[in-house]
Amino acid sequence: VQADAGRKHMIVLTDGKLPDGSFTYIDLVTRIRTLGITVSTVLLGGADDDLLREMAKQGGGSYYPTDDVTSLPR
Repeated sequence: VQADAGRKHMIVLTDGKLPDGSFTYIDLVTRIRTLGITVSTVLLGGADDDLLREMAKQGGGSYYPTDDVTSLPR
């Protein structure tokens, strides 16, 4: 979908309990990044920390682990 926006950013919000836990998600984020879209991840709770950190890194975004959503940056 084409969007006329100055910045395109996707936020992945999860409890980190991914059904397969595979690094297929890294490939997907890499392809999204080639479209000019950055990707950040938010982990509520604590599960697959390494995968979400790597997704944000590959996506050119940020990684936010938290148990308290009010602590997230606006």
